[in-house]
Amino acid sequence: MNFREGKASETMSNNSLGSIKSDDIALLLGRIAMVVFFLPSGLSKLFNFARFAAGLSAKTFPFGLPLPFPDVLAVAAVTIEVVGPLLILIGLQTRWVALLMVAFVVMASLTSHRYWEMEGQLRQFNQSGFYKNLGVIGGFLFLYAGGAGVISLDALRRRR
Repeated sequence: MNFREGKASETMSNNSLGSIKSDDIALLLGRIAMVVFFLPSGLSKLFNFARFAAGLSAKTFPFGLPLPFPDVLAVAAVTIEVVGPLLILIGLQTRWVALLMVAFVVMASLTSHRYWEMEGQLRQFNQSGFYKNLGVIGGFLFLYAGGAGVISLDALRRRR
């Protein structure tokens, strides 16, 4: 994909793996960075699922609204945080997965990084986490808009 021309990789017709551009390498590196950001956390939650689920049961939405079905949400969160990055890594259904990851990060921010309800170092730490998550959302929105590039299963599927 060429961001400078504003064309999405979905419309590629002549680009093949033999003509990889720097934009495609940047998209691959960006996808790898997003995987490195999410997958270790997701695997940690998977291998410590009972502890994660118990912790999620104690969380609320803003204004003290309880989380509905925290056990179901725990399964969904672990699945999204493990499978989503792997799909992004291989570039399969990238745009849909990017939107799913946006929803996941919004949910995580609203349940875990409500810095405005905190004080001291805890507030500072969570404020940083909240705004970091906004940047991550921006990255996923770029990935949604641009697609995975030619180094992806999405591109391979289009060529067939």
